Amino acid sequence: MATIYELCEGGKLKRIEVLEDDELPVRYIYGTPEFIDWLDNGLPSINHTPEHDSLKPIEQVFSLFSEYEIGESFPDDRRFKPLTYSPDYYVWEMKTTHVRIFGWFPCKSSFICCYGGDANEIKLKSLYSQYILRTQYVRNLLPLDEPKFLSSRKCSDVL
Repeated sequence: MATIYELCEGGKLKRIEVLEDDELPVRYIYGTPEFIDWLDNGLPSINHTPEHDSLKPIEQVFSLFSEYEIGESFPDDRRFKPLTYSPDYYVWEMKTTHVRIFGWFPCKSSFICCYGGDANEIKLKSLYSQYILRTQYVRNLLPLDEPKFLSSRKCSDVL
């Protein structure tokens, strides 16, 4: 088993850093190699509907990541929530107008992004269950120290 740091050193995770050099993070975001590939290649191709949000999807995501890392409050915020599934796999969703990102908390204030996608496509095709199960599967395969996730649905317990 390994720590988050060791998984980053071994290339199984990558730290996503979005803050300016003079800003210090309060929270941390990591991504699987597949998620990092999606950030580089999939996210830029998501259609932008300017009447719903003036920011392009890539700008929306990096703005949300920045708010998360600097420690902004997310309680009762629709942009960040636990997903409901039975049994509960403690998968969380980060949301923007155009994008959905799925992941989990291995420890407080650290979020691992596993998958991202176009919000309209995910809603129209009812893909939430698929993303929850895929995220749980990837988490189970990751050689992360136990416990691999925080088993809470409260923002105050994970942020």
